Amino acid sequence: MKYLKLLVFLLFLVSFVSAFSPIPDTFSGSVKISGEDAPIGTEIELYVNNDYIITYPTTEVGTYEIDVKNGTTGNPIAFKILNQIAETATRTGGLITTLPLSVEGDLDEDGVNDGEDNLIGDATNIDNNYDSISTVVNGTSTLPGTMSGTQTVEIKDGDDVILSFNFDFDSANLNFYDLVVQKGTGDLGSWLVSGIPDDGLVGTKSAYVNKLNDTSGYVCIKDSAITDIDVISAKCNSTDATETLVRCDGAEHDDYTCTESDDKYYITGLSHSGVKEYACTEAWSCGGWSGCSGGTQTRGCSDTNNCGTTLSVPPTSQSCDSGGGDNPGGGSPGGGSGIPAGLRNLPPPEDEEEEVEEAVDDGEDVVEDTSDDLTEEISDSEETVDLEQPPGFLQNLWDGITGMFTGGPTGAVVVEGDRNANPFIGITLIFVVIGLGTLFVKRKSISKYFKGRGEKKISEEETESFK
Repeated sequence: MKYLKLLVFLLFLVSFVSAFSPIPDTFSGSVKISGEDAPIGTEIELYVNNDYIITYPTTEVGTYEIDVKNGTTGNPIAFKILNQIAETATRTGGLITTLPLSVEGDLDEDGVNDGEDNLIGDATNIDNNYDSISTVVNGTSTLPGTMSGTQTVEIKDGDDVILSFNFDFDSANLNFYDLVVQKGTGDLGSWLVSGIPDDGLVGTKSAYVNKLNDTSGYVCIKDSAITDIDVISAKCNSTDATETLVRCDGAEHDDYTCTESDDKYYITGLSHSGVKEYACTEAWSCGGWSGCSGGTQTRGCSDTNNCGTTLSVPPTSQSCDSGGGDNPGGGSPGGGSGIPAGLRNLPPPEDEEEEVEEAVDDGEDVVEDTSDDLTEEISDSEETVDLEQPPGFLQNLWDGITGMFTGGPTGAVVVEGDRNANPFIGITLIFVVIGLGTLFVKRKSISKYFKGRGEKKISEEETESFK
């Protein structure tokens, strides 16, 4: 009775432990490849409940033994050799099972045992949704049984290359049965690839993605191992920091380059990868212009849609004219007084101003004679006005007028020995001449003008002749 109780207790203990930690299942048996005993070192991959667990290399020719410790009772078990399922079983929790394993050694039937074949399969074995897919390795579409060294691999749809990369066949095997190349079927062009061994990839991949949106100009790159294009976020802002928004302007952005080529985007610098055309309508809102500083005004603009793109961003700076200096508060280009530089320092001819005012005040009697008659009378007078060398202000007047017609300093005005050319001065001086000519036809003005200069005296008789 004592021993019976102990046995019951042990059975209960075993059952209790088994409920939380299943006892390993042991599998053993023969291993054959194409009907022949598998050599030592043949790799057997173990999968439990569709999850990869570990790889066991055989230690004897044609046989194996594996303890399966993972999973729980009822989980499916699979054994793979040379990427082929050699046999399946079910997790039982402690049983010892004899299970022979066998596979065909030449999966692609190229005459090379898959254990020695570093290029397995061809375009027909690629998981894809293109119309006419093909493969080119080392410049030929007729794939050899094996490859060596680094070679360029291209996947094409008709005549169009959709994927290109360099692969080192001495470092890894390229199995087209594992390769997935898919394009999207929505309104935006998209593309993904998976199944290229990282240890054989040399550099990065290049891909062509259909351009379906005429206003896009950007692509979103998700450079991680994905199996579904739809995992790429709409705004290219995933929280796992694996997405990059790249402008397709032919320039390098974050190690990627995207170039528009006819109806496709050509993208370089890819490692895994998923790519999707990006479309977002920008809506820019801008503040007012700053003051003119250093010949430039600036303003801030923001996209209320937060697209992250800059296809239609308004100008945020413009040139401006501060009028000879910075204008901290000015909001409009230009500035300055508007007075020509040559006139700003011109001293007013005080004497002539007084004469003009007096002539206007006293201009009651207007001589009706024409300018020709006046010139004739003056030329017959006793003394001649010297117009070749007029003194003082008239010297400036003379220089300004003659400079306009002789190619000299146009409208030159002498101010303290310095001559400053300015066309506005010449025009101004012409109007002064016309004004003085008007004075000449006034009786009192003529008398005062020549008396003040001492250059000509007009007798009372001569004055009477003008009446």
